[in-house]
Parts: sequence; C-alpha cells; structure tokens
Amino acid sequence: MGSTERPEKADTVSKIEYRKLPKTVAESLPYARWDVPRRNQGQIVEVAYSHLSRFASEADRGDELKRVYDRSDCSVEYYERVSTVELRGSAFGRVEALQVRVGAVSGVLGVWDSVAGHYTTCHSLTPTARKRALALAS
Repeated sequence: MGSTERPEKADTVSKIEYRKLPKTVAESLPYARWDVPRRNQGQIVEVAYSHLSRFASEADRGDELKRVYDRSDCSVEYYERVSTVELRGSAFGRVEALQVRVGAVSGVLGVWDSVAGHYTTCHSLTPTARKRALALAS
C-alpha cells in the first residue's frame, strides 16, 4: 500500500539580495579584490564585486561582496550578499518549513518568525539546519 504523505520539499535558495555593511568590516576583509564588470566601467556610479576567496576567478553580480563607488561625491558603500534559504528544520520549538537569511560574511542572520512578522535572531536553529543553510547559501 502506498503512503498518503506528500514528499518533503527539497531545500532551495529562494532569493539573493545585498545588505549594507559597515565600511570598517568591508575594509578589514582579507583578500578582497574588487572587479568592475565591463558593463559598469566608466559610469558615474561604479559597481564592483569581490569574492571571499583569494584565488577565485573574476567576480560579478551574485558574488559575496559588492562595492558602490559614487564619483560625484566620492562616497563608497559596501554590501554583503544575503541569500534567503527555504529548508525544513527545527526552530521556535517545532519542526517546520523555515525561511533562513544567510549573510555571506556574517553567517546566519535570522529565521522568519510568522508570529512576529519579521526575521529574528532569537531562535534555536539546530546545528544541522544551520549547516544546511550555510551550505545552500554558499
């Protein structure tokens, strides 16, 4: 006889975006080599990307770090890639489908709390779920 249970949804990365980093954190990262893609070269606002790896190939959109240099006022802003990962795990004392935001530099940022209506770091994400989220986001 067949089982009536539905198969579990596979772990996935649902969204990738960038979150602003303090300038001191970004400048202290080792091996940050900033690559400006050809489409961004010579613009007033120049966008460059970087890997966290020393020996990586040329960086582009979707990599771990992003730098925005505005030539009009000479300001520089740094961003880290934040991936939203959907996985099945235990947090808030129950096993359920979770949305976990993972920062490329900072690690796990938070778990979506449907009761509070925002991402929270006050949770008990299991070590196994944390490892799966970090592996998916990298």
